[in-house]
Amino acid sequence: MFAFDFTRSSAAWIGGFADYPAGWERQMDLVAEHRPLPAPLDQTRGGLFIAGSNNSDDLFMFWKGRATGLQTGRAYAVEFTVEVATNVPKGVGGIGGSPDTSVFVKVGASNIEPIAALGDSGNRPDYRLNIDKGNQSQSGKDAIVIGTAGNLSGTATWELKELRSGPTPLAVTPAPDGSVWLLVGTDSGFEGRTSLYYTRVVAQFTPR
Repeated sequence: MFAFDFTRSSAAWIGGFADYPAGWERQMDLVAEHRPLPAPLDQTRGGLFIAGSNNSDDLFMFWKGRATGLQTGRAYAVEFTVEVATNVPKGVGGIGGSPDTSVFVKVGASNIEPIAALGDSGNRPDYRLNIDKGNQSQSGKDAIVIGTAGNLSGTATWELKELRSGPTPLAVTPAPDGSVWLLVGTDSGFEGRTSLYYTRVVAQFTPR
């Protein structure tokens, strides 16, 4: 089991963004950094803050980190527990979709580093992830949906919420150096701004 607690630091995790046009970073106000949690949460604790304005109608915001020391040449099933801080009211409506039910929280595992690579969608250059995360509500080979961004109370108050992967775990074979890249992020169809803190990620590896 690999447990990452972001109370004091980023634990060497790295933030990133995908599914947006090249050169739009400024107008989308993309931010990924370690920050103290907001009130009324415990402000002596920190988390992996990430935020962006979804002007592209399809923004993926993520943090990634490595698990090392795994056995090479064998497949693992990976199950996740993620704790997130969110102030999005459960079930609220919004522009183009809900900031809750149209913002899908995903977890991923890959033996290559997830990188937002510049490509061409047909009418403009844009950034796309180099692993299969699926799109918005759809899971992919390397990432699955585990929930949405809304909190539990239904009010615009910062709360901690725990999400767990379902009965079908991800499958991954480590890289030759025994490492696997882990990922947590949001795939958004909500055409507004999303801000979240990831406070804890636990990945349980089971040999298959």
